[in-house]
Amino acid sequence: MTSKKKFVGISVAAATLVSPVAAMAAEPGDVALADQNMTPVSSSVQGGNVSSADGSADTSAQDDVSAASSVQAPQTLDEAQQRADSANAAFAEAQKQEADARAAAEAASKAQTQAQQQASDAAASQQAAQQALNDAEAKIKQATANLPQAQDSVKSTQATQQATQQQADAASSAQQAAATAQTEAAEQADNANAQLQQAQAAQKSAQQQADAANQQLEQATANAVDANDPAKTASAQQQLADGTNEKAQAESAAQSAQQSAKTAQTKADDAQSAATTARQQAESAAQTVKTLESQAGTSQSASDNLKQAQQVQQEAAAKLAAAQQASIEAAKNAAQAKAAKTAADQAAAAAKADADAKKVAADESSKKLQQGALAYFTDKGQSYAAQVLTDTTENPYASATQIGNADDATSFDNMITALNYIKEGNKLRQSDDQFPGRNALTVSDTLMAIGMTNANFASVKRGHTKLYNAGENLSYGCRDPFDGWYSEEKQNYISKNDGDTGHYLNIVDEDYVTTGFGHSGYAAHWEEDKYPYSPLDAQEFGISSSELYKRGDFSKEYSLGRVMSVDDYLNDVQQYRATLEKAPAAYQAALATYQSKQQDAAAAATALDSANAKAKAAADDLADAQAGKTTADTEVAQAQAAVGTSESADAQLQQKLTQARADYAVKQAAAASAATAAATAKAERETAQQQYEKALQAVKAAQDKIDAANATLAAYQTAKQQLATARQKADAADAVLRQANEKSAQAKRAADAAAEPLSEANATLADANERLTDAQSALKQAQDDYQAAQQKLASLKGIVDSADATLANARKAVQDAQSSKKAADQRVQETQDALKAAQEQLKTAEEQSGNAAAQKAIADLWLNQFKAAQAAVDAAREAAQKQAEAAKQSNTPARHAAASASTAASSATGKAKPSDGELAHTGADMTASLLALAAFAGAGAVLSVAKKTGKHQDRW
Repeated sequence: MTSKKKFVGISVAAATLVSPVAAMAAEPGDVALADQNMTPVSSSVQGGNVSSADGSADTSAQDDVSAASSVQAPQTLDEAQQRADSANAAFAEAQKQEADARAAAEAASKAQTQAQQQASDAAASQQAAQQALNDAEAKIKQATANLPQAQDSVKSTQATQQATQQQADAASSAQQAAATAQTEAAEQADNANAQLQQAQAAQKSAQQQADAANQQLEQATANAVDANDPAKTASAQQQLADGTNEKAQAESAAQSAQQSAKTAQTKADDAQSAATTARQQAESAAQTVKTLESQAGTSQSASDNLKQAQQVQQEAAAKLAAAQQASIEAAKNAAQAKAAKTAADQAAAAAKADADAKKVAADESSKKLQQGALAYFTDKGQSYAAQVLTDTTENPYASATQIGNADDATSFDNMITALNYIKEGNKLRQSDDQFPGRNALTVSDTLMAIGMTNANFASVKRGHTKLYNAGENLSYGCRDPFDGWYSEEKQNYISKNDGDTGHYLNIVDEDYVTTGFGHSGYAAHWEEDKYPYSPLDAQEFGISSSELYKRGDFSKEYSLGRVMSVDDYLNDVQQYRATLEKAPAAYQAALATYQSKQQDAAAAATALDSANAKAKAAADDLADAQAGKTTADTEVAQAQAAVGTSESADAQLQQKLTQARADYAVKQAAAASAATAAATAKAERETAQQQYEKALQAVKAAQDKIDAANATLAAYQTAKQQLATARQKADAADAVLRQANEKSAQAKRAADAAAEPLSEANATLADANERLTDAQSALKQAQDDYQAAQQKLASLKGIVDSADATLANARKAVQDAQSSKKAADQRVQETQDALKAAQEQLKTAEEQSGNAAAQKAIADLWLNQFKAAQAAVDAAREAAQKQAEAAKQSNTPARHAAASASTAASSATGKAKPSDGELAHTGADMTASLLALAAFAGAGAVLSVAKKTGKHQDRW
């Protein structure tokens, strides 16, 4: 019995009971006031009426009300406190007695349950003992009845043993005669077999030659795969055409660049020649000036001035020459910087184009990696294979294919697993000893797609789809499908039992030349089988390398797509996947290259700006130098004029000198200008030469592309020629093989004919051996039967003896079980009486506990009333004292007020004191309160507890 916390519930309608009952609820003792939603378990008090559990008037409760009303109320607070303490102690003792009674009741209940179980066990033991007694009596009866039959069986089997001994002797003689005849027939069969072996050796040699020719044909076929692929041939031709066009464009650009370079060279040569001529003329003019100056004679002052002016002129000329050289170098550097910037811009543009292309590939790579086989077929130009995977109109069984699901057969992981299974199947096919000489199956794009959709569809429905005219093997839930398809079914084929062999025969069928495979990670859930199967595998087999039809409809031919060896196909898939996986890294590398080229272009632009700035500065310096030179020339002329004034004799000479100097200045400026033009022309010539060299490199690259395309096309043509030659050799070898097969068949027929007498002799010998074996077996059986009959007779005698002992033991066990059951029944009755007595004691304890709780509640009510009255008295006395103190300090009218306050205090004290055996009034109806308490006390065990239990909630 489980103990739970109990709530005693009581509901009172009168509103005046709220205050006193609330005081009850505040005390300890597990007594609580139920709220408006709680209904008493066994009784209720409504409007002062008490009803029992069955609705009849409870006269005991009414008597308790009367008795409670007549109880003498305590007269002092101390007396009320004593009564409350006494009631609390009584209530605690009643609760302890109730707990002890409940524990005793629970112990009695457990003892009664245990006694009942022991009585049930004793009854079962009595029944088992009685059954054992019945079985022992039946066994003795049966064994006694079987004794005569066993004795007769011993006599019968002894006679049978003697007869079978005679039959075994006759069978032995017949077997010896048959063995002699078999030996003679075997000699004749050996001679025929020797001739058959010679024919088979010739057949084997022809087969080896045919295999070698077919192997060469297979190799040539593999070599010619690309040559027979229109897409690859077209690609090579397109590459040739592109290379030709690029070469023509590059040659045209090269011719144009060459002409520009020649023009720039001519211009540079002319400018250099003009610069040389101008320089020579300036040097000649300078020499003329020098000669005239040496001839001129002037006064000292004019001469000094002139010399000073000439010194300045020479310095200006030197500065001008330096500025001219600096301007030439700066112009050259600017031209080179411009050419470098042009090359850097072109390199950056090319790197950007490469990065953009690789970005597109990288952006598509993630999607294509998820698409798996669909992306592979699409990029390889195999549109029908892609349609098989996605178009449910063309292939209704594509509905179970989920492109992008890692478990789908189209994922790259499962596609590569499928190709490895094809390799495993080819290895088994080529090494099979029952069907030797089989070629490896090639792989078709379309059959791969069909295998994928069929493997996926196997998760929805069991069985073959039969959409295309292709053979198919299906496997559900095998770690390696070839364990069942090949290994198990090959053993079935060899042993010729009733097991399946269809999958094995598909694998080794010589008519099949192409294949496809689907490996799906989905789990199959079929209605007829509750257990899931995973993985799912489907292998397709085709009889052609180029044609495919739908089953029952040969009016439309479907493309098998590319057909290649499984190694080439696997490598192609892995390379395609690796390219996709590397695409982001390739893009990042191209992006880094582009960014580097951008930086190079920016640096070149900065360098060009710097060179242009320096060229402009050099040009400004040249202009300044030319201006300074002009000023110096003017000053020299003026000094010369002064010299002419002072030295008229030198006037004519001075005039010539002046003209010579002016001519020198003009020619010197012309020489500087010509030098600048020559430097500019030289820079332009170098730029044009660089452009021409780049154009030549473009011509070479286009020629390399043309050469590669021509080499590819030539290789394709050679492969086709080798394929044709290999086919001719294979056909010839097949013809020789057919002749050898015919001769071997003839020898086989002769050997079979010679083997007939041997077979008959073997059959006769086998029959004789079988008869001898049967006779010997019959003899042994007869001997065994005779011995068994003797053993059975002895066993039956032992059974009778053993059964007698068992019967005695069973009778004693029945008596013991009857005694045990009687004792157990007595124990049950005793525990039931003890349980009933404990339950009565528990009921009495509960009643006493309820009464004690009621008495405690009444005492607590009195105590609380006294405490409330005492508080009111204390408050009134304190207020009166305050009024009296205030009155003493005032005039006569105030004294009257003090007297009035004192009277009020006395009155308050009197009202708070209980009188006539009643409690002080607190606003609650005492009669109703006593009625409720009496009902609670009188109910006793009838007012049972309201137990708090959990509600079992429904699941959603």
